Amino acid sequence: MKKLTIGEMVFIAVLGTLMGVVWWAYTFLNDILAPFLKIFALDGLLGGMWLMGGTFFGYIIRKRGSALLGEVIAAVAQGFISRWGVSSLIYGLIQGLPVELYFLITKYKKWSYLHMIIAGVLSAICSYALTFFWYGYFNMNIIFNIIKFIC
Repeated sequence: MKKLTIGEMVFIAVLGTLMGVVWWAYTFLNDILAPFLKIFALDGLLGGMWLMGGTFFGYIIRKRGSALLGEVIAAVAQGFISRWGVSSLIYGLIQGLPVELYFLITKYKKWSYLHMIIAGVLSAICSYALTFFWYGYFNMNIIFNIIKFIC
């Protein structure tokens, strides 16, 4: 497996920073829509935007480390310019690591829609697990948690 070149790392850094700015801007849309969806525990439907970093960079570069690096750089960029701060970095690690591990398991050779969906779902499950403990969803009823998990 080839390592990332300096040019690829710079590409990931530039595009990751841009993605972090887009995520920051998306926060404003999320802030408008989430209160209406939160009533029905459907605000998780808006979270997919933040899960795309790992799969995007993994798919574009297709080398070891690209998915995690891209997700983390985007998360750090967002954390610097948004209210999320260090929590953005933590989420970036939690969302990017399962994608990177999945691509590692497939030896960076499986890129079908199915494999990309699996990578995205793994990212979403790990992100939900962090949110479950961080925001105390364990104190909520099972129906609430099932709806949040599905979203």
